[in-house]
Amino acid sequence: MNHYPIWVKPSAQNDFISAVDYYESKMPGLGNKLLEEINNSLKRIEVQPLIGIKIYKNFYQILTRKFPIRIIYTFINKEIQIYAFFHQSRQFQKLINKLDT
Repeated sequence: MNHYPIWVKPSAQNDFISAVDYYESKMPGLGNKLLEEINNSLKRIEVQPLIGIKIYKNFYQILTRKFPIRIIYTFINKEIQIYAFFHQSRQFQKLINKLDT
């Protein structure tokens, strides 16, 4: 089974840190549970990059199973690039604007 390299854009790293901090502030330990959930989702993408739904141009999304987080990524030239960790309640247009920058 192939494992494709995953690269996380700096803006996505900021999204990730913000989300973990937010959940940790709501309840100690919840940030770590989010971290585990995101890692599980990334493992799924790593072996099946086209598992996500194509949402815009070459961008795909996968939803985490236990938290309302979208992982937005591309799969080009056998490489996965993570562009955003985006809360599902946020407006979709804001996400599209972020992807166009």
